[in-house]
Amino acid sequence: MPGLVKIGHTSGSLYSRLQQLASTGVPNHFQLIASFYVSDSQQCEKDVHHKLQRYRSNPKREFFLGTPAQLINESFSVILSYIASGENAAVSIKSQEKYAPDEDDIYFMLFLFHDCYQQGTSYSSTELAKHHRNYSPIELDVKLMQLASHGYIKRINREHDGIGRWAILPKGVKFMLDGNHHDQSLLDETNE
Repeated sequence: MPGLVKIGHTSGSLYSRLQQLASTGVPNHFQLIASFYVSDSQQCEKDVHHKLQRYRSNPKREFFLGTPAQLINESFSVILSYIASGENAAVSIKSQEKYAPDEDDIYFMLFLFHDCYQQGTSYSSTELAKHHRNYSPIELDVKLMQLASHGYIKRINREHDGIGRWAILPKGVKFMLDGNHHDQSLLDETNE
């Protein structure tokens, strides 16, 4: 269903819910683009739907017109407020403490650290996706949102930059240095 994005919540298994939806008479299986663990999924869904009201294809359905990137970008501030706040904030904080960037996260943070941090610049998801064939810009943007929700990087929103640009935060820099996930020769060059 090109151009239509379903935005919903479940308190059960995400994959069970996707299988349920596939059996409701829709012509194709849903492709999962992004999922977020939030403190109150039902209220978060309502707030996201309210935020995206102008994109709704039918006032009584959970389908929105637009691209996943556009809709995620528009609603990310709402989602982020449920990731790090609410009555289950302690659960969110605990899960953030256990979070460890994977190999791909480290790969992308390497570019943000060496190419951007020292120069005070940022990269877009499109620029970063050019360095890794396994991710489209939208898939990478979702991955980077996860890193942002754990405080390693942040989105730099600038009007003329579209979906947004990314910069590494001090927690990300510390992680890269402490884990020796950097190229010391590049650091030495900038100090000469």
